[in-house]
Amino acid sequence: MHNAQILAFIAIVLLICSSIAHAQTAVTGSIKTDKGVYLPGAAPTLLKAGDKTVDPIFGTEILRASDASDGGWFQTAYSYWPTFNKDNTKILLTGSQNLIRDFNPVTFTLGAKTPLPAPTLCAGYNYSTAEDAIFSQLDANILLTHCGTLFLAYDLTQQKFSTIGDLTARLPAGAYLAQQSISDSDSVTTDYSSRNGR
Repeated sequence: MHNAQILAFIAIVLLICSSIAHAQTAVTGSIKTDKGVYLPGAAPTLLKAGDKTVDPIFGTEILRASDASDGGWFQTAYSYWPTFNKDNTKILLTGSQNLIRDFNPVTFTLGAKTPLPAPTLCAGYNYSTAEDAIFSQLDANILLTHCGTLFLAYDLTQQKFSTIGDLTARLPAGAYLAQQSISDSDSVTTDYSSRNGR
């Protein structure tokens, strides 16, 4: 009987060790390379800006880039508008206010944040969002945007807007540009023109 108790004890220890190993795997997840379907895990604890966690299913590190101390809300409106600049050292946060956030892609950490001002070049146009502003593919410190019928470049180092194109003479009165996309060479843009909200 003594041997049976020892075997039972060993079985319990192995079961506990197996459960602990499984729990640790479930918490840290693992990189998936197959085409499997994975059910979502529990939502992570809400972090503050700059904090990191590991996705419990896929094992990828997640960094929170903003929180309530930065403003009311932030978004990347559409997946085709990039959030990062050319060398991944800046993050564009658009929403209740617009911010440029320094980012270190090597250490996966946040740095300083700078408000993105509304351009003064656009008198008469409401510039309440920079949702379709796009970082230049040629210069990591240039953000390309528009207001009204003007195409603008914002220099992050000089913190200054400049006009790089003007379609005023080509569009009907009251028209404005929206939904910008820019080529990898920064030389071609596509926008649609809207007038009176149409």
